[in-house]
Amino acid sequence: MKTVLLAYERDQDLAAVESVMQSHGHRVLKAKTGIEALDVVRNQNPDALVSDVMLPRLDGFALCRRLREDPSYLHLPVLLHSFRVEGPKYEAFAAEVGAQRFFPRGSTLEELVATFDAAPSGSGTMRMPMLVPELLDRREQDRRRLGDLEKHLRDVEAANKQLTVAERVARERAEYEARARAEFAAAESVRIRELQLRIRELETAQRQAVEAESQARGAAEESRVEVGKVALLEARINELQTARSRLQSAVNDADRAFAAQPTPTWIVDIDSKLVHVATDSAAALVGQEAAALRGKPLSELLPGAVFSDDSTHESILHWQRPDGSEARLELRRVATSYAGRASWLLTARDVSSELTTLAREQELAALADALEAAPEPCGVVDGEGRLRYGNRALLALLNTDRERLGTLTLQALEVEPAADSTVRSIGRTVTGSLRQEVRWRRPDGQAIEVEIALAAIDEQTGFRVMTARDVASLEACRGAQ
Repeated sequence: MKTVLLAYERDQDLAAVESVMQSHGHRVLKAKTGIEALDVVRNQNPDALVSDVMLPRLDGFALCRRLREDPSYLHLPVLLHSFRVEGPKYEAFAAEVGAQRFFPRGSTLEELVATFDAAPSGSGTMRMPMLVPELLDRREQDRRRLGDLEKHLRDVEAANKQLTVAERVARERAEYEARARAEFAAAESVRIRELQLRIRELETAQRQAVEAESQARGAAEESRVEVGKVALLEARINELQTARSRLQSAVNDADRAFAAQPTPTWIVDIDSKLVHVATDSAAALVGQEAAALRGKPLSELLPGAVFSDDSTHESILHWQRPDGSEARLELRRVATSYAGRASWLLTARDVSSELTTLAREQELAALADALEAAPEPCGVVDGEGRLRYGNRALLALLNTDRERLGTLTLQALEVEPAADSTVRSIGRTVTGSLRQEVRWRRPDGQAIEVEIALAAIDEQTGFRVMTARDVASLEACRGAQ
């Protein structure tokens, strides 16, 4: 089950989309303005956003642009939809602002739900690998700050103890005249010696006794203030510990997101060429467990992969799959850092089928060039007798250009066409093609006798390949022989 945010101004539109989403088992969040939708995305973190393009305060295009400008929601799937507008300009604008797809007026809600079901989750996990270094730096800074705060706390506790002792000593000074010297001697002999020294000082400064008592009271008040500061520091320490737990959770989420990437990816140490970490898809590509790839040389996993000192590099690797079949991998490398070491972020993509398709297209292009250069006039005729293609020799025979050729038909070229057919004399060859001699009138008005041959290309479409030869030229060649 996915969570989808529906942003529609009109209640009937919102109810229609909500009903079909819930029928497919999805949890629905709702918003009626662009600003409200932006707040829901930031607070609720949905898997995708389906928005009407005509929203008050912030329309669907502006809402999508705002999300794409925020790195935190760069990968959130956004589907723009409208029951009221359509046209290519809206589709182009949706692509410009970064929407995954635009559904114009007339689109079915089943298409919308199918696209949403196929979209990847937009929880933000795709961006976590880029945030890991920053989170690690912040965690290290918080660790150092926590150490400084703990040291400060110890200093404050020591100062508090000293203030407590000073308060007790000052209080003993004020009460000294009321206490007997013998009671202090019985309590503690060491303290008696300290108090005897204090007594001699007090005998020389009896007039300062009141001031000393006032200072002691001030010290006691400062002690209470310091106790309050200690409580604040303890609260701050608790906050830092909570933040550290959140950072660790974010790091764990980033590791899981990296491992779940569908594109086979490795992080490889540049100096040692050993694998730091690999995704599950990379492990499946080489037929091993992801944990078993840590510390292995890349040359053992992808034999023939060559590294250079370029910051970015692309190459094609001839590779043998674990099942023994041959493949071609497109390798892309980007310089990065992992655990403080210079590393490569390496991705692999199987391009075997793409290269086969490219070779086929090149072969077809070569065949088309050969047909164009053929010395015999030839072309392609559709089921209505219209010339759909002609090589250079056919254009020269008809003394026309390629643009004019598309307007000609076999019926229009014949001087005296039959009522029910474009041919007057027909002969069937062994291969099933038709051969005939007809009189054509070229677009410039000149009449020529030609021998044409037609052979079917596709019986269903009626397309035929045609060759045409000037009869006068043929007879001249025969006479010369």
